[in-house]
Amino acid sequence: MENRVKRYDMVNVLRMVCAYLVIVIHFMGFQSFGDNAVFATSQFICRIAVPFFFLTSGYFFYSKVNKEGYLKKYLINLIKIYLIGTIVYSIVQLRNLYPFLVQGGVVFTLKLFLVNSISGAMWYFPALILSIIVVYVFLKKDMIKPLIVLSVLLLILAVMGDSYYGLIKDTALVNIVNCYNIIFDNTRNGITIGVPFLTIGALINKYSLNEKIKKPLGLLIAFFAIFAIEAYLLISNGIPMDYNIYLSLVLVVPIIFIMALNSKLKISDKASNYMREMSVWIYVFHNLIAYILFLCNINVFLLHSLVRYLIICVISTLLAYVITAVKFRNKNFNETVNNIVDTKTI
Repeated sequence: MENRVKRYDMVNVLRMVCAYLVIVIHFMGFQSFGDNAVFATSQFICRIAVPFFFLTSGYFFYSKVNKEGYLKKYLINLIKIYLIGTIVYSIVQLRNLYPFLVQGGVVFTLKLFLVNSISGAMWYFPALILSIIVVYVFLKKDMIKPLIVLSVLLLILAVMGDSYYGLIKDTALVNIVNCYNIIFDNTRNGITIGVPFLTIGALINKYSLNEKIKKPLGLLIAFFAIFAIEAYLLISNGIPMDYNIYLSLVLVVPIIFIMALNSKLKISDKASNYMREMSVWIYVFHNLIAYILFLCNINVFLLHSLVRYLIICVISTLLAYVITAVKFRNKNFNETVNNIVDTKTI
């Protein structure tokens, strides 16, 4: 029997793509082209990025969920990445950061580092750490149905405090959102987005859903149409408080991921591993690049939005490449081994 090696090259390519989509969101990459361009990119298409990261993490985490000591190893890896990013940001921004910490006090400081993060993007790591613990408890006990129910409830809570906020702000439901926000400040943070998409990723793995869905392209087109209609109706009516999460992303993101799993794309093992690792560091440090440029008297927000976007992408990519090259300097890439099990965090 042929020994077929499972590869995840397209998944790693999409990780890089999603890292660049996050930069579009944070730096309004198409702002100079008008409101419609902002709607189509920053407020719509690019919103698949973070759910894709969560879902990918859930899929690969499930592969080793029953391995002794794996949760601890996984969390340590996440914490290391988060600490590195936090320390670097803190050093660079210390002059401006310190007065805010003093004025905000202990609670503000704890929330900043443990929930919101010192960077606008790194909230993902505390959210992933907490969410992966919650999902792990359910998976270890094989409590799949309760996990699905919890995920649905959390997703509803997430959109109530985000893209659907305008529909509930004058109702009693806003009290539920406010209670959650006492701890997490907004429904983007914490477990509301992480748990649902980690769960979807785990279920795709557990039930091999990528092998059971025969016509993913047709589904992708249909789901994207639903996604577009949902986003248009919400935004055109001024309903969202923010644009972090839409209900239809639970359809769009899984089908994109399934298509990536089924893709026949093959690139070199080195390129695939580099993309996987670089996507992490692009995500972590892209906001820092703009701040450093500002310290150098280069305000990127005064530039044409596409120029601004490209500058941040290029510098972030170069930095991520250097970090990855240092990390992989003693790694021997093997086309038949290294892509079999891919469990990186994002």
